[in-house]
Amino acid sequence: MKQSNLQQNCIKFCKSEGLFHINTRGVKAPSNYPDLIICLNGMFIAFAFTDSTEQRLHCKKVLSCGGRIYRPRTLGEFVEIIRSIQEEKKNEF
Repeated sequence: MKQSNLQQNCIKFCKSEGLFHINTRGVKAPSNYPDLIICLNGMFIAFAFTDSTEQRLHCKKVLSCGGRIYRPRTLGEFVEIIRSIQEEKKNEF
């Protein structure tokens, strides 16, 4: 699946689940930002669908701030990541 199609499908999934998300390709954000940003269970989660040296630098910044970064290659992988994070919250006491 092309990167743009994957990103659009992931955005559709976020909308269908009512997840707060920001598509950085749809706003005036630098091209080296992660492609999709989600706030889930109070966590900052970034998704990169492209792989560039400049984008890797921003991904490192996300990690250094306590956020998470993922590079899913399929919609199924994206959904699995989201479900896993949602499950983490359920398992907290």
